[in-house]
Amino acid sequence: MAARVRADRAVFANCRFEGYQDTLYVQAHKQFYRSCIVSGTIDFIFGDAAVVFQNCIMVVRKPNDNQQNMVTTQGREDKQQATGIVLQKCTIKPDDKPVPVKDKIRSYLGRPWKEFSRTIVMESK
Repeated sequence: MAARVRADRAVFANCRFEGYQDTLYVQAHKQFYRSCIVSGTIDFIFGDAAVVFQNCIMVVRKPNDNQQNMVTTQGREDKQQATGIVLQKCTIKPDDKPVPVKDKIRSYLGRPWKEFSRTIVMESK
């Protein structure tokens, strides 16, 4: 894990979070990320904060053999919670390093971690 953020009203701008599995733990409260780069493989943005990533770049790296990539994993347990992960005007792209087996690696925008998981991807490419 590169970072775990639990602070309320946390704001990050022009930061870089690099890792593989579980890179950025957006654990709780309200968070905002603008013009940041987050790289990883499995569940590399995960947690249960009310978090917005705006104009960020998500770099999907090569996972270990027989693994697949998940950019987000949201963990909302109660349908009344006002939490979720929002990717707005973001770019989701593979690592620039050539990978000979890149066509065989499965990558997903997200997966549920808990019963009422919520992730929104909007105006992104």
